[in-house]
Amino acid sequence: MRRGELTPFPRLRRHTASILDNGNLLLFDKGDSRPAAHGVFTRLAEYELDMAARSARLVFDARLALGDGRDAYAEHAGSVVRLANGHTLGTVSCDGDGSTMVTECSHVSFEVDASGAEVARLTLPDEGQGRGYRGAAVSSLA
Repeated sequence: MRRGELTPFPRLRRHTASILDNGNLLLFDKGDSRPAAHGVFTRLAEYELDMAARSARLVFDARLALGDGRDAYAEHAGSVVRLANGHTLGTVSCDGDGSTMVTECSHVSFEVDASGAEVARLTLPDEGQGRGYRGAAVSSLA
């Protein structure tokens, strides 16, 4: 599904779905139920909803890019929230066996602007302490 395409509402495994002030739906799309032809990736997605037609139009998406050019895939965890400045904060917990899942990101929070361009990233490596699940915006760590 490409941005702007009308489609029946996607039945993908997702987390932290929320309705934005503009009535759109923002969600963390794990992507594990996506048809293989579309590729394996996780994304932050915003849909414009047409309740009468029972359809959704993808109006925004952002993916976490890894150093080797692949898109991150979160097997089981992640979150998304729209920030007050209009940017979007996504958190991806990646783990797995290296076949279809990424192993080089244990827990990554990343901020993207309205165009989906990454503006900040925080990576917390897994050091045997378990993995994260969600991220949250904080104004200060002091």
